[in-house]
Amino acid sequence: MSFFFLERHVIKLSIIQFNHTLGIMRKHLKPLILLGLGVFLFCLHRMESAINAKKLEVKFNKEVSKSAAETAGNYTFVGLIDKNDAAVTATSYELQDDGKTVVIKLSDALKNDISIVATVSEIATKADSNVKTKKFTTTLTFSDTVKPALASVTYPRAGVAEVNFTEELSTAGTVKVYEGTAESTEVSQSSFTAGDQKLVFTGLKPNKEYKVVIVGAKDQSENLIAAPIEVVIKSTINDTVAPEVKSLTTVGRNTVKVEFTEGLDTIAANTYADLYLDGSTTAEAGTTQTFDEKTNTLTITKAGLVAADGIHSLKVDGYKDYAGNSGKAFTKTVTFSNAAPAVKKTEVVKKGNDTFVEVTFDKAPDLAALQTDSNGTDAGVYTLTYTTPEKIQKTTTIAAADITLDTTVSTAPKALFKVTGKDAGDYKLVLPKANVTDTVTQASSDVTITFTLGDATDATKPSIQNVFLPGTDASAVAAGVTSVPLNTVYVKYDKEMSAAALNAANYTVDGVTVFENPVFVGDKTLVKLSIKENTLTISGDRNFAISSAVTGTNNVAIDRYASVLDFKENVKPQLVSAKLAGSKGVELTFSEAVKDSTLAKADFTVTVDGSTVALDDASPTTWLSTGTVDDNVVTLVLKNDITVDQFAKAITVKLDKDSKATDLNGNIVVGGVTLNVAK
Repeated sequence: MSFFFLERHVIKLSIIQFNHTLGIMRKHLKPLILLGLGVFLFCLHRMESAINAKKLEVKFNKEVSKSAAETAGNYTFVGLIDKNDAAVTATSYELQDDGKTVVIKLSDALKNDISIVATVSEIATKADSNVKTKKFTTTLTFSDTVKPALASVTYPRAGVAEVNFTEELSTAGTVKVYEGTAESTEVSQSSFTAGDQKLVFTGLKPNKEYKVVIVGAKDQSENLIAAPIEVVIKSTINDTVAPEVKSLTTVGRNTVKVEFTEGLDTIAANTYADLYLDGSTTAEAGTTQTFDEKTNTLTITKAGLVAADGIHSLKVDGYKDYAGNSGKAFTKTVTFSNAAPAVKKTEVVKKGNDTFVEVTFDKAPDLAALQTDSNGTDAGVYTLTYTTPEKIQKTTTIAAADITLDTTVSTAPKALFKVTGKDAGDYKLVLPKANVTDTVTQASSDVTITFTLGDATDATKPSIQNVFLPGTDASAVAAGVTSVPLNTVYVKYDKEMSAAALNAANYTVDGVTVFENPVFVGDKTLVKLSIKENTLTISGDRNFAISSAVTGTNNVAIDRYASVLDFKENVKPQLVSAKLAGSKGVELTFSEAVKDSTLAKADFTVTVDGSTVALDDASPTTWLSTGTVDDNVVTLVLKNDITVDQFAKAITVKLDKDSKATDLNGNIVVGGVTLNVAK
């Protein structure tokens, strides 16, 4: 699971746009990793973007339960304050269409340069309510000083221009549209709402230039645009074709759906067309209208539009497209009836050790009706026909006790048909129309549900539970490993893995293969990776990734894993020079800082003309002068002064091949080195 501050897009907690890098991002949040059930917190299971000072994003690597993901009590934030140090609260939690991303809206913009402690409780997965993410707590740092800027100008249709910004705005400031030097009376700006990322202008004449001037626009962190924006807009699309009605249908007694040939502009606030009932010359008042631009469908709703089931005449008129072309009145005779529950989606899900066919309706069906025996004296409520993979047709039954109803999400009630243990095959379940009812209206015809069951093998995706770097405690998964050794990384999976998990090429750091000799430890859920020596030259946050080519023993691939981890450099220190320091000292310089406490007297041999000279032995420590603690320079102290005769001869120092001296990160020095001592 990953946490992000959102800005217009989704990828690491931020405020839109993380520059697609890990670490401190643009409108940034430092990403941390959440490990447990293969989920991350804050940047990253995969790189994503961020949002802004008024939105947070939690990203899971598996689809999660909508009800659990949208429950406020599952999230705790400490330290949310605004610029006046007043408390900021979360106002809504919304699971996105991908089923893995939760966007959390805040009551006010966050103050810059604050730390936030975020906790996410256990969240049930969609596939199996008994499988949950692990509770996770992390500390985040938020800062946004990047000014919003003009991103682009787009023309979605004739007569309309969209001026797009690099991030969401809290205010558009002052906006003017000019024709030459005079303000335009033709072009109008659509209403702006805080949080919009674009300004929309309508009424552009074909092939005519207008100048838009924007002053004082600010992002959600109150960062002001660097300078007033001046941009020319020009619609080159000439639309003279009027919109037409393609279809008109009713839903229940209160709703009318009208599909058009193109998008519609509003004719009044939140109104796209006038609706007339049974020849009336007065349009219906008090309607609620919404327009779906993806399907060009207008939905008109009014409580009590008709009082009872029956046949009525409807007329739609007064509508126009974005170019101002008016459509012709459309009249149709329709039937209104209180609608029965209708199937929206069917899928096979696993909950605990059981498998269910989950049928989602647009309204809650009556459970007692669903459980009504349609088979007479048969053992089950329903008889299902199915075809096995070997093309053999068979039948099976479902009992009343195996049919339940889940109304946790009122807008998407689900009927669950238990099919645990049934054969693999393509199934057909027919629900008699009398069994599909909301207790008022039953379906007009039998409802046929089809689904496919696989064999009993586990088809769920493996995921990464944790990654252990050198120095961390891995004893929970690797017996006795309270501190992971140098140049070693452990990867813990939630399932047994195939040989693909032992391919070093499937593990990268910053896109480079730095690992070798992967092996399973204990069982096939734990992989031990060895980091090649001298491959990580600098310590710091790095992009660690595991390829989706890694599969479990069930031959199901993982989702690509990506996370920011703090890797330490693993370059071995080297003895690079030696020189006399007075008559009793030999100053040694290493390629990097070494840990003084790891230097041993037995590591060094000083010779004069091939004969060994002793190091000081007045006490156990007087043989070495460290000067600055743990830097790259130390001085060997000799027992006796170098004489004039000795000074004229060759003096050498040797670092033993078995030396255990290390740098500050524990990398063992390159031993077996002999240097001439400069004089």
